[in-house]
Amino acid sequence: METTAEKTAGVYLTYIQKYPKAKYAPYAKEELLNYYIRTKNMAGIYDFIRSFGDNYPTSFAWNMLLGIEAPNHTRAELQTFLEKYKDYPKREELEEEFTFWQTPFFLIKKEDKLGYCDSSGKPMIEPAYTDAEDFSEGYAPVQKNDVYGYINKAGKIKIEFQYTEATGFTNHVAIVQKDKKYFLIDYSNKVLSARYDDIADFSEGMAIVKKNNLYGAINLNGQEIIKPSFDMISDLSEGLAVFLKNGKYGFADKQGFVAIAPIYDWVAPFKNGQCRAQFNKLFGVINRKGDFIMKPEFDLIDESHAGIYLVVKNNLYGFAD
Repeated sequence: METTAEKTAGVYLTYIQKYPKAKYAPYAKEELLNYYIRTKNMAGIYDFIRSFGDNYPTSFAWNMLLGIEAPNHTRAELQTFLEKYKDYPKREELEEEFTFWQTPFFLIKKEDKLGYCDSSGKPMIEPAYTDAEDFSEGYAPVQKNDVYGYINKAGKIKIEFQYTEATGFTNHVAIVQKDKKYFLIDYSNKVLSARYDDIADFSEGMAIVKKNNLYGAINLNGQEIIKPSFDMISDLSEGLAVFLKNGKYGFADKQGFVAIAPIYDWVAPFKNGQCRAQFNKLFGVINRKGDFIMKPEFDLIDESHAGIYLVVKNNLYGFAD
């Protein structure tokens, strides 16, 4: 049977080599590339480009490789990237932008139109946009005729005007809206995620998504790490996200696994490995395993300070650690 049960690079490669024309071969290639990106395996990404570049769209792979190799988009990083990867297909385009990478651009306004100037006030991109954001990772979302696209610091359109909402790029991805749905794109305008009713900003590599009034989470690759199945979910705090299901609170980790079962009436985010939690209407403190290290016997527990909690029981106040 043609399967790829174990998710490792070796298994995907073996499958692709053994079944190059199989129905699931394109999926295996996509998963192999995602594995390399997730593990920031630069040699793996480059080998992928060289191995499958003739029959697989590799612009996304190149963009991810550029983002990993040049995270701060400095001139030195970009020069090192071009020296290392002499077959980079957009070499001339990248070299053209060199002069602007280290130049800070500032928004300017003229007759209700927005553009950009340098630190001396010299206009670098003439005001022509009804809305515009700061440059991030070499690109800026700008609006014309009620839709957004992206330009570079040379003023060239890099992604055509088509989105009703658009954020700046962060960690090589941007959140956009089209046809009332939100999704992720990369520098080449490749769609990286499914479409959702809403996507929040990323925190610790994870973004909360909403679909059919249920909440889940995706990672920077656009992969759904927590299926939208919860009534509420929070950003990560110390690697754990609060979720609400069937009226009870629990915790999930950044891989999407339930770390602490939803049995609590209320919980606070974790702080220093501890969390205030309400169980059967009384408050206590739990650890990362969900075990109570302070029994739920208080009417209220305030946030800790230097490891000491203010507690209330039968209208009397005290301290506990």
